[in-house]
Amino acid sequence: MPTALPCSCPRRARGFCGSALRSPRLIFVLGYGVDADSATDWLSSPTLDITSLLVATALVLLAVPLTLLCELVAIRAMGRVPQG
Repeated sequence: MPTALPCSCPRRARGFCGSALRSPRLIFVLGYGVDADSATDWLSSPTLDITSLLVATALVLLAVPLTLLCELVAIRAMGRVPQG
């Protein structure tokens, strides 16, 4: 008996769904020039400007709609399943 997947996408589409969520985060990290040393320094003395706060909030709030959109595209790309 096959096990249920954690999302409605098939296995091959999970990478597509996950990459859509990782790319905005990667753009955020590369845009702000965050590396391991600066992230560690920030953890020891955190500061947050309004731009970073807005971008981080947008990334968190858009996670679910982006996931649903990617799953929709993946499911539509597979086409209809014949009855039976």
